[in-house]
Amino acid sequence: MTDRNAGSRRGWKRWGPRLCGFAVLASLVLWTALSARAPGRRCRVTRVWDGDSVRCRNGLEIRYAAVDAPERGEPYADRARRFNRDRVLGRWIEYRAVGRDRYRRWIAFVYPAAGEGSNPPAGKLPLEDSLNARLVRNGLAWVYPHADVRDEIPVLLRLQREAMRHRRGLWRWVAALSGQVRGTCAPAVFTRRPVLRCRGSPRAIGKTFPPLGT
Repeated sequence: MTDRNAGSRRGWKRWGPRLCGFAVLASLVLWTALSARAPGRRCRVTRVWDGDSVRCRNGLEIRYAAVDAPERGEPYADRARRFNRDRVLGRWIEYRAVGRDRYRRWIAFVYPAAGEGSNPPAGKLPLEDSLNARLVRNGLAWVYPHADVRDEIPVLLRLQREAMRHRRGLWRWVAALSGQVRGTCAPAVFTRRPVLRCRGSPRAIGKTFPPLGT
């Protein structure tokens, strides 16, 4: 019995610290994984920063995934912000987070929700019902590809081509300057000398247009 107890103590001295270290490491990994997740799927919007970012009552900052709306001072920035504000401010939203940006905002697809007491919808929500897609469809944002949204890009590009074809929103302004819009283009460098960058070919095509108001 004494030899067995002594053997157990030797085994614990040998393996005990390793087991404790493993347990601590596993706990840290689990804690990191949980803390990296967006807290819940629903929140109430209390502030709309611009066309593609909001703040919720619980402090959550959300940046809309896969789209980019004009910044303050750029053409159609006010319209994009107003479009977003009219649909989410003071209301509940559903969101599907895909990551975080360098400002620690959650990158997400955002949907209007019924309310705090309602049950969240089962399964994945249709992309075309998201605010992200609606902004693109109405010409108030353009597609912004990044690694976390590869599956959604083809649908959003289709909606962007539709907006360009019908010259909705900012595409009407671009068309007035250039005489035409086509392809999978995204306006850039809006404020002083707007540039239209076109993707979808081995080489990016850049066309410079006159400043706004000329």
